Amino acid sequence: MKPRKPRTFHSACAFAVAVLSDDEVKAATGKSMSLLRRASDPDDHAVEIRCADAAALEAVLLGHGHAPQFLTAFQDAVEQHLGHAINHQPGNLLERLADAVEKVGNISAELRAATHPDSPGGTAIVPYECDQVETAICEAIEVLEAKRRDIQAIRKQGNVTNINKAS
Repeated sequence: MKPRKPRTFHSACAFAVAVLSDDEVKAATGKSMSLLRRASDPDDHAVEIRCADAAALEAVLLGHGHAPQFLTAFQDAVEQHLGHAINHQPGNLLERLADAVEKVGNISAELRAATHPDSPGGTAIVPYECDQVETAICEAIEVLEAKRRDIQAIRKQGNVTNINKAS
């Protein structure tokens, strides 16, 4: 799987492909996993995800406890057209840091699993395992990007002396 730029519709589709089953994609959108896989390819301009399908997939992802994927992609697309960021309400900085540490730990866990002698490829990493590691990396990037936005919002609000009380 090709690397996707984080916080794009392509990366959101790739994330959905990695974590949802064929049946979940079909139930949410009425479309096949292969169509969603094509929508995740930034080089395939013939297939783009519809807003209604993105919303349906986002609901399934959120229902499984995942962070928003399509919502953040949409936000970034709007910000690109605006030429500036949409106002962001900062989250709790220490909780966000704990989330980031957890996501980095997930990268480590995926790498350990992928290189374990009992894994599908043995000590060699197979494409599926690459996808799992890449998904973990994208999740970590997403949390760190949210933390960056928190700090930018705090700076913009002029509340830089009291950052631990952001909520």
